[in-house]
Amino acid sequence: MQQRELGLPIAGLLTADEELGGAVAGLLAAAPELFHPADGALAQGLPLREAEHSRTLAVGHYLLTVIYDLAIASEERGLIIDWKTYQQKPKRENLGQDWQTRLYLYVWAETSDYLPEQLEMIYWFVRGKIEREQFVYNSSQHQKTRQDLQKLLGNLDFWLEDYLERNIPFPHGPNCETDCPHESTYLARHVSSNPQSKADWLTCLSEIAEITL
Repeated sequence: MQQRELGLPIAGLLTADEELGGAVAGLLAAAPELFHPADGALAQGLPLREAEHSRTLAVGHYLLTVIYDLAIASEERGLIIDWKTYQQKPKRENLGQDWQTRLYLYVWAETSDYLPEQLEMIYWFVRGKIEREQFVYNSSQHQKTRQDLQKLLGNLDFWLEDYLERNIPFPHGPNCETDCPHESTYLARHVSSNPQSKADWLTCLSEIAEITL
């Protein structure tokens, strides 16, 4: 999609990958308004239409960087488009609470003159059935995200100080070993087939020498 926005040829890619070609064709049929030519922004007088659009927000001494698959802005509204190739579309409630959704909208509101109510984000799920989920932002959500961010970064400050000053390890979240999809997937792949126990595996990791960069 970025190559297309840049005006680069993609026909060869679509021909070589049947699934990719079908996804793009399905998306074109479902949302033809997304497929303006690369110079469409100039033709329509849009202030912004850019793939892989990046924004950075300073919060305290942290920098939060977001990269939108496609950002489209008019005088009245800002729209974030995100392409997803999940096998199964997540539940709307889970997607709305995902930090990608929350942070993408929050950062744009904080780095522009748009009111939260002028921003929206649309996920397009392009694997198999073409589906979408649209989230319209508002001031209440914006304030909630600000509060949650302040709490999270405040905790991070505290944990960093504990680690650097007193060598206290970062805490685990509640039920992180069972709830974290990354850990459960990794352990299932690399530990379940290994005669070593999980504890032995973790011990082996701790014995790996640190490499100074």
